[in-house]
Amino acid sequence: MTGGILGQGRALTALRRAVESGRVPHAYLFVGPRGVGKYSTALEFAATLQCLDEAQRPCGVCRSCKLVAKGDHPDLFQPKRSGSKLTKNANAGSKETGFLGDIVPMLGYAPVLSAWKVVILDDAHQLTDTAANFLLKTLEEPPSRTIFILVTHAEHLLLDTVRSRCRRLRFAPLTKETLVGILTSRGVDEEQARAVAPLAEGSAGVALELLDGGQLELAALFDGLLAALKAGRAAEGQDPVTALFAAAGKGRTERQMVELLVDHLKKRISGAEPRIVARSLAKEQVGPRALLTLIDEADRNLKLNSNPRITADWLFRKLASGGTPWACLGVSDAGR
Repeated sequence: MTGGILGQGRALTALRRAVESGRVPHAYLFVGPRGVGKYSTALEFAATLQCLDEAQRPCGVCRSCKLVAKGDHPDLFQPKRSGSKLTKNANAGSKETGFLGDIVPMLGYAPVLSAWKVVILDDAHQLTDTAANFLLKTLEEPPSRTIFILVTHAEHLLLDTVRSRCRRLRFAPLTKETLVGILTSRGVDEEQARAVAPLAEGSAGVALELLDGGQLELAALFDGLLAALKAGRAAEGQDPVTALFAAAGKGRTERQMVELLVDHLKKRISGAEPRIVARSLAKEQVGPRALLTLIDEADRNLKLNSNPRITADWLFRKLASGGTPWACLGVSDAGR
């Protein structure tokens, strides 16, 4: 494998060794956050298995590699969906083909072009119970020269029996530097890339969603409010609650603004570097877990339909009361 997928060296190495040893499991479960390269790796792994060039796999230029890239390879199967679900068959009355129930019988035949047949089920957690049980029977008695690749960010939604028949391969969240590299390679300004990376939960897909959805402006607003709280001053002459809701008139309600603030705080904590967390704990500040408990309480209050202004005021007062590990929230801790 070429290793063109960034930030997943361990997973790529495991797949490369399996190919080189000739001991490829009949089913893989690619698990990890959204947008970290699971599906791209599944396609590259399929191209590697089906490449016709024995010297370099995938070569990218043989007939098989080109067909994989175009999505037209006769030995590569990607079952269709019915709505958002992966079903066994099409809806009643539909003449569509290409669903799981159409594909499985074809796997009993020899490969048309390559040494392997490959079935990729993206978002495998969307399998209906009927489809999952149908797949289970196939995994229990797998067709020869066939590899299944189940891709998911929610493996707990899969049947335990299906999961147990797959070789699990974990895909890690991307590091901030890897995210910055991916984003800048796609034309994103480096300053924007560095601003969105801590909020992206280690996912290039989430980072791009944040950029497309105009979330960076909100992130800048929230970070400005946090910096003002840390410094013990009002933001732009306003108390934080007033400053927060000044932006609520732009198509968002006050409740939505507080919900977005809570979500921002959670992302900041989950994106904190381990060394920053350790430094905060060493200074005997409120630990990140206690901070997350505080934020979760604000979240629960919102879900219980509390007044958003009261919830926001309570949260800001708690954060400003002392001991908050500001560095865990992305606010500079210099001088402390």
